[in-house]
Amino acid sequence: MNATVSLSRLEDTARRLATAVQGPQHRVEHYLSDQFLPPGVVVGLPDVQGEGSGGFCLWRVTWPLVVVVARASSERLAQAQLLALLEHTLTGLRILPDAQVTQATYQPVTVAGQEHPAYRVLVQVIV
Repeated sequence: MNATVSLSRLEDTARRLATAVQGPQHRVEHYLSDQFLPPGVVVGLPDVQGEGSGGFCLWRVTWPLVVVVARASSERLAQAQLLALLEHTLTGLRILPDAQVTQATYQPVTVAGQEHPAYRVLVQVIV
């Protein structure tokens, strides 16, 4: 068995995650730039950990997704928008048989000096 995770497998997984969470009302990006305009989902760089012995190795790859909405005129409205986008994201991830959401934590992010409501979602994939 090959004991490495190929770049093409990681790129393929990133594309599958992005496709699963895309929607008509938001964008999907692969990094959080200063030009990012919420609402959107950012598929970040993965954390890769190998498990196994005897020439057989499973790779546990954890992908961070950041679910971000714009600040709204009221905190209640921003919360409603954030929870709706989080629900859309979690529902989309359910279609991937090899992906498992392990955590979703409220964690605001700063884009171009402006703080936005956000959730950090960790998705684990075995490759």
